[in-house]
Amino acid sequence: MAIVQDLSGNSPINLGTDKHISAIESVNRSYPVTASDTVDIAQGVTEALNVTTAGAYKVTYGNGVVDTVNLAAGIWHPINVRRVWSTGSVATSGISAGY
Repeated sequence: MAIVQDLSGNSPINLGTDKHISAIESVNRSYPVTASDTVDIAQGVTEALNVTTAGAYKVTYGNGVVDTVNLAAGIWHPINVRRVWSTGSVATSGISAGY
């Protein structure tokens, strides 16, 4: 069981065995993502995200929880999100969704 602390300082969230923190077996395809405050990622909930600009990104997880996560540039992060927000994200382009 995993405990994750978000960047806003909110209480930890129990994620159980959710893929948010599991290792990525492989990324077989990827799609560009444009951050949006109103539109979910067209291909559905991601298995991973990759960004070209490091920093804080506001996301909506597959389960609907909104959070801000700090992502390093150039690596695949095992995170299941359905939206990357424009407001609250360090960049709105240079984001890839992995499946």
